[in-house]
Amino acid sequence: MYLEIMWGMLGVGLVIFVLFLYAILKDKILTSWWMKKRRLKLIIKHKKFEKIQYVEAAPDKGVNFPLSIKEVEGFVEKARNERPTAVEGIETIRLWNRPESLRLSIYGAYHSYKSHRSNKGAIIDIYPLKKEGEFYRMYLYLKELEVKFPVTDDIKDRPYILLTKEQAKKELLHTLGHELGHSLIYNLEKRLHGEDIERQCDLWAQRLGGETLTYEEWKKFIVYQDGMEIGTLEQVV
Repeated sequence: MYLEIMWGMLGVGLVIFVLFLYAILKDKILTSWWMKKRRLKLIIKHKKFEKIQYVEAAPDKGVNFPLSIKEVEGFVEKARNERPTAVEGIETIRLWNRPESLRLSIYGAYHSYKSHRSNKGAIIDIYPLKKEGEFYRMYLYLKELEVKFPVTDDIKDRPYILLTKEQAKKELLHTLGHELGHSLIYNLEKRLHGEDIERQCDLWAQRLGGETLTYEEWKKFIVYQDGMEIGTLEQVV
């Protein structure tokens, strides 16, 4: 009889614990959903821009943009139709020269707004690529390459591949999709950094229409360093 009572009490306790845990999780989910909805309302209220401003800077010597403002605008409108939240709060999108402080393997940036209640919006920058004849250099940032080919001078040491104009355009539009992913996540969660964020942004880039080379295509490209061929990507990684 004593054991039956004990087992009964344990069973009741377990049920109470499960219900308590469920209540906590449900409350967190509802709170998170409510906060996201509230943030979006504030963004739409305070950052209701008539239209996104598109700006194209004159590229620095030796670099160029393999895509046009019109193509950027077309991609953004498709992304808006797919997921409007990704475009909310963006005030300006620029084809812009890369700041000297950024490594050559960075092709875009999302500059977040400071407050949901301000009338200042976010800015997305897309950076040009170095031109080499009819091709465009795409500098690489891979941990395996960094180990084999340490980079002390970004221009001389950074490995790169050569892309056609069409390939380079697709990669920069994919970068734009990635930055729109940052916009979407920041709008909903106010988070910007972390490996998980970067992975999510890559997934959003594809969902929003960005196309990128497959790994099977990537590994066949010849990798160069300071103008010298060092092998295919498959060989050097």
